[in-house]
Amino acid sequence: MRVLITLFARGGWVRAELAHWLAMQLVGALGAQRDGEPTSAPQVDDALVDISPTDVARNHTIDAAVAFGFDCLLMVDHDTVPHDEFLPFALAILEKNPAVDVVGAPYLGAAPDHAVHVIDGGGHVGNDERRTGVELVWGIGTGCMMIRLSGLAKMTPPYFKYAYANLSHTEAGTEDFEFCKWLRAGGGKIACAWDFGATHHKNEAIEWPR
Repeated sequence: MRVLITLFARGGWVRAELAHWLAMQLVGALGAQRDGEPTSAPQVDDALVDISPTDVARNHTIDAAVAFGFDCLLMVDHDTVPHDEFLPFALAILEKNPAVDVVGAPYLGAAPDHAVHVIDGGGHVGNDERRTGVELVWGIGTGCMMIRLSGLAKMTPPYFKYAYANLSHTEAGTEDFEFCKWLRAGGGKIACAWDFGATHHKNEAIEWPR
């Protein structure tokens, strides 16, 4: 399986923790290929994306990943550092569950609310809940999101787009949850890997509770 990891940078800048995480993923994938399992080990490439606005950046990245023949796209935002084992875990979920199109990592928003960037049928999951395992959800943030690119056939491009409440462009929906909404509308399934939450850097490093 060919995987493209894209880091969405601001001004071409990537924090040291994220650069270290990426290096470890590339080394790990190369090591797996050298350990005698070339058919099952993922082929991983990476790219730095510095395009605005965010929805345009994500759509350009999808177009490039499809054009170059990748099977999956892992999007990581500049302020997010994934769990060390998220990549292999997410790939295993996609390989074992063909109906799943997206695997995302949960993470917490900025203070004071520290909202969980995951929604289910009742809205945002409460940050006092402690869920485990893998669960199908309605939507998840794109801070750390793995997409099976063939699943995008269930949608009409552009895949990422904001929703607006009026002609003054009052934002009514962010590009990540709008993506999830329209993917589900086409029959897609989104999974949350609760045990592999990411660290979200705002004014502080907001770690996912273990």
